[in-house]
Amino acid sequence: MKLCKRINAIIVISSGLIFWGCNAGPKDKVEKAKAYSDRAEIIKEAVLTNESQNTAQTQSKDTSFNQTDRQGRKQGLWIEGNGLKEVYYLNSKKNGINKSYFKKTGKLESLGWYKQDKPIGIWYYFDETNRLFLSEQILVENKKLKVKNDEGNFILMPFQSYVKLYHKNGLIAKEGTALYDEDVLIDFYMYGNWKYFDEAGQLINEENYPEGKTAN
Repeated sequence: MKLCKRINAIIVISSGLIFWGCNAGPKDKVEKAKAYSDRAEIIKEAVLTNESQNTAQTQSKDTSFNQTDRQGRKQGLWIEGNGLKEVYYLNSKKNGINKSYFKKTGKLESLGWYKQDKPIGIWYYFDETNRLFLSEQILVENKKLKVKNDEGNFILMPFQSYVKLYHKNGLIAKEGTALYDEDVLIDFYMYGNWKYFDEAGQLINEENYPEGKTAN
């Protein structure tokens, strides 16, 4: 039953994005095309998630999740975090779709992919109303960019990605490089050049953070 609700939530998200695309958009043609492109990616990933949920539901009926092989290695779908995380493993390494859900509502909180224990592709983050508020891509290991922490010391954050945050109407609010210390983005430093947009999709400001700036 919970999986069905989650599938419905994804469908609602996809439907909302399609409706938005048909009825609104930024005035600038370039920004409008960019916004539609972003939404096409989100809808595509939502469809993939829906298919994955169907697979997971079938597997749950067969009680074939949280399984290990003869060597004790995790294989296939694992339900973790008191039922709030769905993780796919291959030989005990995260490999495939990774989803987390809000504890209070059970709605989708984040959606992304791993390959051999490393996050890849585009990751999506939603608030408790199912609104997409952040996406990230180009996830790589950070080996040289340092930021200044609250104590005034320069530290190396192990992960780097390109982040987009969204207005409530679905258009990009700001975008730039993020540096963080967990393999899944939670808190992060804004680094280097960041662009800021108004709710019509127009670029209104650019800031540079050569020493980093906390996002909160």
